Amino acid sequence: MIKLVVLDFDYTLVGSEAGFYDVKGLKKEEFERRGVWRVAEGLTHEYGSVFRVAGELGLDVEDVKKVAEEIELERMRTSYLLEGAEELLGFLREKGVKIALLTGNCRKAVLYALEKHGIRDFFDLIVTRDECAPGDMKPSAGCYLRLLEKLGVKEEEAVLIGDSEADMLPVKSVRIIVGDKVKGDYNVRDLREAVDLLKGLMGEGEWT
Repeated sequence: MIKLVVLDFDYTLVGSEAGFYDVKGLKKEEFERRGVWRVAEGLTHEYGSVFRVAGELGLDVEDVKKVAEEIELERMRTSYLLEGAEELLGFLREKGVKIALLTGNCRKAVLYALEKHGIRDFFDLIVTRDECAPGDMKPSAGCYLRLLEKLGVKEEEAVLIGDSEADMLPVKSVRIIVGDKVKGDYNVRDLREAVDLLKGLMGEGEWT
């Protein structure tokens, strides 16, 4: 029985017209003027770069995180829901299935996007990198397992939906990958197709 669906955020639930590196380029002059370009220049979309840059430049991690958060928040200003997102959330709510979000993005950018698109209230729990120790973030299962514990759900009662290798956590949950970048327990083209798959897993239809 499926009691919980845990969604990844970036490129699973939402997309953006501007990529991380696009925003860095657009804000370069501003960052240079503020004296933080050397920080922004070394950052990548991978959260681990925050710690690398802080170490290389001898800076406080919190100061580097603020620059990364600024870039992520700017990206979300041009965000959009990916195909099937509203249909999936509506279906899960109708079925009484809990919905959680687990992402390596910062909380400020995530909440901004969810509220912008009017879907914040669908989620029973939102876990971002701000609530996770670095070693417990995806692809580690640490934060995922604590999320399950908090919601009172067993691994085999949950479904994880993501888009990358980092979402293939070493757990007993069914792992659905959107797209074909990596092989999941199941792969779907988009979240609309994920609804059909979930119906099949719930015994309400056939998955072909």
